[in-house]
Amino acid sequence: MITCYSNSEVWQLLGRETIGLIRWSTAHKVETPHCAFETIELLREGKRWQRIVLHTPKAICLRSAPLNPYTTRGSIRKHFIRIRKDYELSGLTWPTASY
Repeated sequence: MITCYSNSEVWQLLGRETIGLIRWSTAHKVETPHCAFETIELLREGKRWQRIVLHTPKAICLRSAPLNPYTTRGSIRKHFIRIRKDYELSGLTWPTASY
């Protein structure tokens, strides 16, 4: 079982100088011309979830994540694109790496 504590509870127990917090930061860039994002918050089994809907000219792609009760972030359970065919159906292009 995993127990989550708020920042203030952790700092009270361990001290503010002994633990640091790392905020997630994006390491990528998403470009979606002719597309729109929609955010829907919902409750599932008493827990807050967030569904992001990506509207493309050809299809609708979904991403779902339960939200952490102490932050505004969640752990993604379903991604927009899961297999190569999803790119073709969505009208998006398969990414290529460039360094």
